[in-house]
Amino acid sequence: MEEQISESFPLGFSLTDFHMQVSMMFHLMRSCNHPYLPELGLGPGQPRILSYLAVHGTSPQRDIASYFSIDPAAVSRMLDTLGRAGFVRLVPGEDRRRRAVELTEKGVEAVSRWDKVCAMTDEVMLAGFSPDERAALARLLDRVQVNMRAHLSRADAGRAPDGAEPAGTQSQSEESTESESAEVRHV
Repeated sequence: MEEQISESFPLGFSLTDFHMQVSMMFHLMRSCNHPYLPELGLGPGQPRILSYLAVHGTSPQRDIASYFSIDPAAVSRMLDTLGRAGFVRLVPGEDRRRRAVELTEKGVEAVSRWDKVCAMTDEVMLAGFSPDERAALARLLDRVQVNMRAHLSRADAGRAPDGAEPAGTQSQSEESTESESAEVRHV
């Protein structure tokens, strides 16, 4: 497999492929947004939890973890921290994983301020884009997200995305998946 990739792509190709572009965009966006976290009293990852609750209302923490594709234990730790800081109120459940969470007034205020930060960052990212280009980009990113969620869902179900054996046997490697995506982009 590795020999096929090195023959098909120059060494270091992954520095300029789609996954790297998305990764770099994420880090640049985070660099724009993160300076505002301390003044809001929030840490990394916390604003998205508050935003989720602002949109979805009182929610079980497992729904939050599923929505963001993050470890439920990490969500539980974040919610504990947000609760101690007064941004959310934890609604008891049968156990810690079944707790529901709701925003407090302090949480609503933080989301309102965070939304303004994100709107400014959106304008920076999309400067010079027409409304049609913005809409097209949003549709394309939605499709990428659907593809990634479907891939992860199949992997969670013990199936590789191409129908090959599950991970640990003969699964398709990350590099070959990236290669196929790159071929489409560079054609």
